[in-house]
Amino acid sequence: MTGTDRRAINFPPLLSVFDKLIDRSTNIHKLFMYVTDRRVCVA
Repeated sequence: MTGTDRRAINFPPLLSVFDKLIDRSTNIHKLFMYVTDRRVCVA
């Protein structure tokens, strides 16, 4: 197994971790926007 093969195998999990982090941050952002929208509607 060459170094590039190992890197190719190690790369996708890293990408999926970043995807999860981005997913979570966008979900938090959506939740924040929703909460602020509700607050504006109530006020």
